[in-house]
Amino acid sequence: MSVYLEVNGERIGPLDRAELEARLAKGELPPTARVWMEGWPEWRLLSEAFPSPPASATPTPPMLPPPGNTTPDPGPVAGDWKGLVGCCLSLVGIVLSASLVAAILGALVSRRPTGVEGVEKARLVLAAILFAGALALGIRGLVRGRRTRVMTLAATLSGGAGFLLVMYTSTIAFRLGRVIPPRSLPASSTRTSPSPAPSAEEGPDTGSSAGMEAASAPIKVGAASKTEHDRDRDRIRFFSRNWVEAYQKQGHRDPRWDATALRMLEQWLAIKARFPTNAVKEDLEELADDVLAANCDDPVLLYVCARSQKKKDEAIRLFEESERALKGSPYKGITRFFAVVGISREQREQSRTADVAGPDARALEALKEALGDGSFAPGEEAMIVDVLGDSGWGASFRTRQREAIARAVESEPKVARWVGDLYWGEHHIREAWRRRGGGFADTVKAEGWKGFESELHTAETFLTRAWAAKPDEPFAAAAMMEVMLGLGGATEVRTWFDRAVAAQVDYQPAYTEMLWTLRPRWDGSHAAMLAFGRTALASGRFDTQVPWVFREAAIDVESDARQYNNPVPFRWRDLGGEFKTLYAGFAASPTSSFQGRDWESGLAVACYLKGEFAEARQHLTALASLGGMNEEYLRGWGIDLSLMTQRVAAGASPADLEVKRAEELWEAHRTEEALEAYRQLRKKGVGGDPQASEFLDHRIATLTLERDFQKGGWVDVLPRAGWAGWTRPSGEWSQPKEGGVQVQCRNQDGFAASTVRIGTRWEARGTIEFPELEQGEVTALVSCGLLNPQSRTWTAFRLQHHPSQGNSASYGVRGEPTRLLRRTSVEETNSIELRFIDGAMSVVVNGNPLLTDGHIDRSPVQFSPDSTLGLAAHSAGGELPVVFRKLEVRRIP
Repeated sequence: MSVYLEVNGERIGPLDRAELEARLAKGELPPTARVWMEGWPEWRLLSEAFPSPPASATPTPPMLPPPGNTTPDPGPVAGDWKGLVGCCLSLVGIVLSASLVAAILGALVSRRPTGVEGVEKARLVLAAILFAGALALGIRGLVRGRRTRVMTLAATLSGGAGFLLVMYTSTIAFRLGRVIPPRSLPASSTRTSPSPAPSAEEGPDTGSSAGMEAASAPIKVGAASKTEHDRDRDRIRFFSRNWVEAYQKQGHRDPRWDATALRMLEQWLAIKARFPTNAVKEDLEELADDVLAANCDDPVLLYVCARSQKKKDEAIRLFEESERALKGSPYKGITRFFAVVGISREQREQSRTADVAGPDARALEALKEALGDGSFAPGEEAMIVDVLGDSGWGASFRTRQREAIARAVESEPKVARWVGDLYWGEHHIREAWRRRGGGFADTVKAEGWKGFESELHTAETFLTRAWAAKPDEPFAAAAMMEVMLGLGGATEVRTWFDRAVAAQVDYQPAYTEMLWTLRPRWDGSHAAMLAFGRTALASGRFDTQVPWVFREAAIDVESDARQYNNPVPFRWRDLGGEFKTLYAGFAASPTSSFQGRDWESGLAVACYLKGEFAEARQHLTALASLGGMNEEYLRGWGIDLSLMTQRVAAGASPADLEVKRAEELWEAHRTEEALEAYRQLRKKGVGGDPQASEFLDHRIATLTLERDFQKGGWVDVLPRAGWAGWTRPSGEWSQPKEGGVQVQCRNQDGFAASTVRIGTRWEARGTIEFPELEQGEVTALVSCGLLNPQSRTWTAFRLQHHPSQGNSASYGVRGEPTRLLRRTSVEETNSIELRFIDGAMSVVVNGNPLLTDGHIDRSPVQFSPDSTLGLAAHSAGGELPVVFRKLEVRRIP
């Protein structure tokens, strides 16, 4: 049972009871210290809770033996055999310990490309030390006389056996180390599989030299290398032929909708194209509504109308109507495949557990038809891969049906063999992970590793054959990068990366896989990740998305470091110059897909990060005539940029040095001084700028609440008018007249974060309301930690109403499936009481205690003095509101 101490006002713990008693016995703790254990109603004096034992209970030490040994050597009598047994047992322990060390060292060293030579030296040194020790025991026995001579033979023989055992175990460990994979391979670019790292704690930012070499090698591109622009043109030809031209030639063209339908199809293609078209920009949703209002019954048009719907139920209805009408129609099978996949996609967005076996079976039937009916023109196999790719319409269908797809493609004679090999390779990669399991490496059994290695080698056979048959496509080479991370290392992964980008210079899955390989947990480091980002930036290919990898690398480094409680190895301002190079490069490129609003937004962020507020303001001023800041550029940084515009206004004012000083006080948690500094700035007006004043009001509101919180009373942290002290990254938030805040979910997450720093020891009480409880699934969350909706740096209490799965309260890490879950009743109005101490959460809902000091095993969340509270909500059933009527917080000393 855990014990907590309070010594001179400082809280220590949790401690084991045995550890406490040991420290007490040594006199390390004063009797005036206080102690608390789970179940006690209050703290007690240490001297009362654990009284010292009586003097008589102290054992008397044994008398010391007389100096010297006056007893003659009795020779090899019965006692010698006891000594022999003891000696042999000691030697066995030494042998096994040395073998274990050799095994661990062999497995670790083998994970480096230069590990063969290293492990050979390591095991020879260990074996030699063991043999020398045994020999020394033998010599000692010869010198000391008959009694130990009996042990000499045993010692020497054991040493020899130990030599062989060390050599054998290190060899086995070396081979095993070469096949232990360093991660779970992604089913898509979004990695949601459990981490297979050797332990829950991320190691230090160290990696092999091969990782840095692989990251720093220039990106070499051949003259024939494709780009995503080429892919876009292929896609437009494909969709134009199977949808637009097909409708024009054989569709049901009724004057009631035909003219509007043609405009709708043109607009649909223009949206799909990531390059400028001649289409006049119109609202696709409005055109689709007009087509439906004319009672259109053409199945291709119904499909396009379904794609424009925001309401899931209506979209499913239109997809189903389109599928029924496409059967027996003159349209190609690919149009029916897209319609059926649309049904399963919408159903899964409504509920992640929706049964889509029926739609999947019909989609597979339609795909088989499409593979042979001319939906794909001769030589257009790459479009099959594109349709089923990670960003294609059929991505989720492929994830569920890889083996069936492989069989369908393989059995169609009109499809080139390399496509079938590609899908069989992907299937065996997933089989490798199924046989291994998705847990941490230390939970995988030998049988799992054996199956893993076998399946990866099978995947390697299929994928290398696919690549050899079609080296001018990047798909097989990128898939081989996943295989090589399990069987090789960064050097081998880089080899296949080069082959992938030689086919298509900006093939995003290859860059994503390379960045993943370079993470510290595998065969790289944060420095290697940044080096790879700089390599991509140095390519100068601003006609593609390649330089954008620098931004992804920096954000991945920041996220990875925070996730595993490691220091972020840079400050954003240190990278500001490179971000300026990034966005300026896109701005100057005549073929860049970025528009003026994009690169002005990017440059504004880059200047802000670098602390160049005057230049940042120039870009923000330019954005005023371009539709304002592109909010996408404020996300993904791991830091709050919601007040960037206001902070820039304050930093660009004549009082910029005073603002900087106030910010330093705020960052240092010098609450009273910072509050006074901001109030003085507010009185001065900071140049009369309303945005600068808004920034100061935000800081003043935050620090006022922080000061009240530090005093120990209950503090109402819900937003006041103007939302000062809060940010709202997502969702539609409002403040009802009755008090509190309301969020309208609309099939997405609503997220709001307080900027009041409450640290790691607090309790909260409040009220959560679900006004439309019976209308569908809805969840309310109270989150805590370093709040960022895209990161895993926070945990959350969840109160969920689910019509089919039941109601529950839970506590877990953002984005993690593992939670501490308790079933409970959920009403329209619910009271909550939360108690949080250093990551342990206690929960009471509607007066019912549900959780006491719940810990999340292997949690990556680091709680710090900067931790704050947040509110969030989610609904998978439509536009359902959630109201947080009250939320008060109090510091726990």
